[in-house]
Amino acid sequence: MSERSEEEYLSIRDSPTNRLVLRLVPAFLAIIGAVQLILSMRIGLGELRQPGPGLWPAVTGVALLAAALFGFFLDGVTDYEKWSKRSLLIVAGIAMMGLYIPVMLSVGFLVSSAMLTTLWLRFFSRERWIVSLLLGVVGAGLIYVIFDLLLGVPLPSGPWGA
Repeated sequence: MSERSEEEYLSIRDSPTNRLVLRLVPAFLAIIGAVQLILSMRIGLGELRQPGPGLWPAVTGVALLAAALFGFFLDGVTDYEKWSKRSLLIVAGIAMMGLYIPVMLSVGFLVSSAMLTTLWLRFFSRERWIVSLLLGVVGAGLIYVIFDLLLGVPLPSGPWGA
């Protein structure tokens, strides 16, 4: 892989199309972070002593929002990666994370977490289906047992729960 000079990076970064893209990507991520924060608040943040199911999704939404705003206003990086078809996996991953909370609200934590983990392992980590499915189901089950049953953090149960 050839090394590019700083001038080449700056010329790539400063082209009109790339200037627009370099502003759209952080803006898009900021919107996703804000939506994640709003949806997390809908399912309940709880308190620090008794966290609700939306607390950690809200924390990650705030972190995503802060990182996106940082990237939008303070972009000085010159070593951008070249986009390829494989780069679309990033978009797919962001879309999956954005859909996680609405899916969790409709079908519950166990089903949505098992689905997300299974799909993530299969398509992003390129694990075999059986490994992805096994880890997805077992992982979601373990997290449910630890947080809901042992620690008492209520997780959305969906239409099958009480």
